[in-house]
Amino acid sequence: SKQFTAFAIVILKEKGKLKYEDKIGEILPQLSYYKNITGRNLLNHTSGLPDYMKILDSLLIDETWDNKTKIANNKDILDVYEKYKPSLLFEPNEKWEYSNTGYAILASIIEKVSGKSYAEFLKAEIFKPLKMNNTFVYTRRLKPQNIKNYAFGYVYSDSLKTNQLPDQVKVLDIYVYTLDGIVGDGTVNSTINDLLKWDRNLYTNQLVSKNGIDEIFNNATLNNGTKTKYGFGWMIDNNENFGTIFNHSGSWPGYISFIERHIDNDKTIILLQNNDNKNTKIPSKQIRDILYNI
Repeated sequence: SKQFTAFAIVILKEKGKLKYEDKIGEILPQLSYYKNITGRNLLNHTSGLPDYMKILDSLLIDETWDNKTKIANNKDILDVYEKYKPSLLFEPNEKWEYSNTGYAILASIIEKVSGKSYAEFLKAEIFKPLKMNNTFVYTRRLKPQNIKNYAFGYVYSDSLKTNQLPDQVKVLDIYVYTLDGIVGDGTVNSTINDLLKWDRNLYTNQLVSKNGIDEIFNNATLNNGTKTKYGFGWMIDNNENFGTIFNHSGSWPGYISFIERHIDNDKTIILLQNNDNKNTKIPSKQIRDILYNI
């Protein structure tokens, strides 16, 4: 999902609605305490913001919170960070550390700047133009829909010795129910065919300029001059055997996803899995070998 959130920010930048260097507190006043964090820091995972799941679990969700009926959303994240002002893990751009928080906040920025919901903006600006007809933002517990051929995600129950929906596993309640209303770091649902359309788009300037695409796939630079292995919503790797590779994984109880783009050789690997257990492995390296006759 993060690659779509990042791409939406690039679209807004090219529409003149924001700049990557804008301070997040200037767009979202609730976060004005964090004076030095920019949109670019959120995109690059260099903000230093602590993980919202742990923060919400410790500061918002208590014995009065009914996991099955009360579902947190992005506003809850902003409210909690405004009220409690959790300390940064490090100063902005001093380090790289993967951050779901940053991408949830980017979704709130998209909504504030565009005047549309995150789901509406992605549909109008990305999914519809690319004819990704089976791709949408879906919060299944917050706003249930009847979706034909929907692939439910399964986890393995050690006690029952069988696969079952994560809804039935008590320890997963915080993910399955409580955090179901939060978008930006997750909740994009798609198919392999639609994701191939997305991959093809990234070789073009149909939706954003060449400069925009270059920015997405440009390694971030830390304050000390070190290059990270991340751009805007994509991991970046220069592989001696396969050339430049952009990839990203995703996971949530019951689901594991992976997309990998070999741009020097025009090969793409897309894996979507609706089974998640301790033996689950994504065979990306084996598929690489097959693609290159290794």
